[in-house]
Amino acid sequence: MLVDPQVPGVAMPSPGVLAVTAAAIGAAFGAGVAYALVLAVDLAVRRRAAPDWRWWTAFGVGGTALVVATWMRGHNGGFLNVLMPGHLALCLGLGVAVVEARRWLPGPAVALSSAGWLVLQVAWLDRLLEVDDVLPSAEDRAAGEAVVERLRACPDGPILSPYAAWLPVQAGRAPSPHLIAIWDIRYPDGPFFDGIARLTEAAEAHRWSCVVKGGRQPMGFGVEQNYQRTGTFDIPPRALMPKTGWRVRPSELWEPRP
Repeated sequence: MLVDPQVPGVAMPSPGVLAVTAAAIGAAFGAGVAYALVLAVDLAVRRRAAPDWRWWTAFGVGGTALVVATWMRGHNGGFLNVLMPGHLALCLGLGVAVVEARRWLPGPAVALSSAGWLVLQVAWLDRLLEVDDVLPSAEDRAAGEAVVERLRACPDGPILSPYAAWLPVQAGRAPSPHLIAIWDIRYPDGPFFDGIARLTEAAEAHRWSCVVKGGRQPMGFGVEQNYQRTGTFDIPPRALMPKTGWRVRPSELWEPRP
């Protein structure tokens, strides 16, 4: 379930994932408490016992990072950025494993095998990284320049472009709030939920001179009630489309209602 990209709707974590997550988090906290106790004993008896517990802490924290990344992958499909804790844990874990293996088993066999392992990993990454596939084409550049030029014609003031927060900057305006930030505060029990009310007040006050809409879902927080569509972006079918990730691009330009 966690690796299937075709999971419809929201895929809730399975009981097995919940159990492993609880165990990993418990191990991390337990290792931290044990580490603190060993430090106290070390200070009391002046012994260097604490370093032996670093591995328990490392396994607990690393395991938590991997489990959380797996859990987030199962949550609503999961964007690639939610996997970053897992990526970090794997990269650090590989480096630590190589260094410790060479320290525990010094000799040419371990040195050559670990070097070969690292070379193969870099070669595999180079094989997967098809840079030409993600570079913008001439059609992409022309379409993007046309969108920016149209935004420059908007009345003075900030521009709301949550699907592409860099477009207003390219048009010489202030950066726009981006969609992920808006999503991250749109939780009734979250600590920053009041920010949605501030966004609604800004929409009602026509703070933004223009709104760049992308995708089909409504923006919410009063944008549709206080702004109206005044045009669409004439973009060729394949131009300005993200090469990877969510395939959304600027579609409509909205301006304040009279």
